[in-house]
Amino acid sequence: MTPLQRTLLVLILIPLFAAAFSLPAFGQEPPVTWGEIPQSDLTMTSYPADTNAAAVILCDYGTSSFNDDLDIIFTRHRRIKILSSRGYDWGTHNIPYYAEDQIERVDNVEGVTYKLDEKGNVVTTEMDDDAIFDEDVDGTIRRVRFTLPALSPGCVIEYRYKVKSSSPWMMPTWEFQTSEPVRWSEYIIRTPKAIAYAAVFQGYEQFHVSEATDVNQFFSGLAQSYLQERIVRCSQRRWVVKDAPAIRHESYMTTPDDYMMKVDLQLVAYAIPGGGIERVRKDWPMYIEDLLDARRFGKRIESSGTIRDLAGQITAGLTSPRAKLNAIYRWVSSSIVWNEQHRVYAEQEVDDVLESKKGSTADITFLLISLLRAAGLQADPLVTSTRENGRVQQLYPIVSQFNMVLTRVTMGRTHSYVDATDPRRPLDLLPEELSKAKGIVIKKGSVEWAAFLNTKRDLSSSRVTLQMADDASLTASIESSLHDYAALRFRRALNKTKKEAEAVQSTLGLDEQAFKIDSVQIEGQDSVDLPVKIEAEVHSSDYAQSAGEFIYLNPHIISRFTENPLKPPTRRFPVDIPYGTTRMLTIKVLLPDDLMVKEGLQNRSVIVSGGGPSFSRRVQIFPKEILISLRYDLVKTDYSSNQYPELRDFFASMTAFESEQLVLQRVSPKTTPKKK
Repeated sequence: MTPLQRTLLVLILIPLFAAAFSLPAFGQEPPVTWGEIPQSDLTMTSYPADTNAAAVILCDYGTSSFNDDLDIIFTRHRRIKILSSRGYDWGTHNIPYYAEDQIERVDNVEGVTYKLDEKGNVVTTEMDDDAIFDEDVDGTIRRVRFTLPALSPGCVIEYRYKVKSSSPWMMPTWEFQTSEPVRWSEYIIRTPKAIAYAAVFQGYEQFHVSEATDVNQFFSGLAQSYLQERIVRCSQRRWVVKDAPAIRHESYMTTPDDYMMKVDLQLVAYAIPGGGIERVRKDWPMYIEDLLDARRFGKRIESSGTIRDLAGQITAGLTSPRAKLNAIYRWVSSSIVWNEQHRVYAEQEVDDVLESKKGSTADITFLLISLLRAAGLQADPLVTSTRENGRVQQLYPIVSQFNMVLTRVTMGRTHSYVDATDPRRPLDLLPEELSKAKGIVIKKGSVEWAAFLNTKRDLSSSRVTLQMADDASLTASIESSLHDYAALRFRRALNKTKKEAEAVQSTLGLDEQAFKIDSVQIEGQDSVDLPVKIEAEVHSSDYAQSAGEFIYLNPHIISRFTENPLKPPTRRFPVDIPYGTTRMLTIKVLLPDDLMVKEGLQNRSVIVSGGGPSFSRRVQIFPKEILISLRYDLVKTDYSSNQYPELRDFFASMTAFESEQLVLQRVSPKTTPKKK
């Protein structure tokens, strides 16, 4: 499989128009029959292909087609083997649906649990209607949630349901993989040739079946009137993935969704009765135009008197565009509380955001743009996707791939990308979730894509002086300077705990069980454009371990890798680290008179080829003093799966080096001859 196939984005346009013949349904036997559970599935105790599996998706079967009212009818039948209690989460399922104007509706929800009793008989427990809940999510989206009954290790559950959508724009996406292995996943779509969809594929797996056929469907009512035929020729596509491995989250991964096998379907065009074709959002210019005209997007950017007056007050006395930008950014980020919801469309008018003083990313962004424009700056919205939501593909405008909007400010030939949802983050430091993201600028004119190349790092520089007493107790002085993402981590920790000592311990990685903080002084915690400077005095009575005449001391008391972040021995996917890191640390260990160095630390260095991370440690040992200098640099942040073994070995070596201990030995005091 080529790299291109592994990240497959293939555009398939289902042809328009039709010839007419006659019909069966999907012309394909379902892969499983409701209620008929093979004995081998009931007695299964493990899944040899994945010994870590907590559950196995035995079968996931979905179909989408049009009914006589030209509604899309989506059906799903899923059967799951629960292998252990860790798999109980698969017993609960959520079905989100678009409830506004009753565009979507969920019907015919059924669920059954099967298990064997002590005699080997099948015990069947049906899900009660009282276990099915219809819940509001955000006023527009609702969800149907249900939990299967009588869950236990070894049981098999199955459920099925139907979703009816009155919008041809909402052809369901299908994911062939999950966080647990999938034995069989199948999706069939059938559409009249008078309605065209684009199918965009992604994934690393190969299809077991991928076929296209022409079938006939009998229509009446509204569909017959529109299609002008009772027996209509339809395009039918069938995709099957067999024995798909689990896609689980791993360290330094954007989201498993970026790598799982799936298909997105977007309406492209439809035939007009009487002749002609209506094109629907077939390109990015049309998508941009739609957003600019949308009531909850482009129309949210306002230039009311209130906005103009406020912009004038915020920027009073300022003349440079950069100063105005910074002032407005500071005011918005500190005055409006983010509700921790990423949105592309705003729920509130700008004046309502000012009144409520809270909102989503979209609410805050449109307020920011309105104020910037009122201050005479060129500001435009930019839609993008967070790392958790997944990467953006530019081949075709799939609306669902975007989940966030931020601001692009243009000053001459330079652009600034601004998100005002966190008052602890400086203007030029993007949220971690947007690191290396890309998006499309929403403004009139040519289509502009933007990529956020993150030049900021997690940067820290620290000095530690360790003083050991005769009884092996320790006192230590710590001085640290934190920049960029390191400073942001501290400010967030301080905001969360409200206690300086706890924020220092969590940010510097100081063992709170072994060390107690005696005093701490912080500078720059409230000045987000400045580094955070920490001075702390700490002590410990039991960090150094005594064994007879020997004492064992690991001097790396802060900023230490305690475990390898890359645990699996192999990896199929790239390593994507959000941002670079530079960590500099000097340590001075001072010994009392009755201790000497028995075994010192060695000079160490390790580096990954091709511009990968590097680690070095230099050690100088004197009779009563040990000087250690460490540096860890990670500049390159993207690595292929082929580079994974070397990268994993690097972190393993660095973790091992930082776990090494000094061995100190007690010495008897020299006797001084008596004077005659």
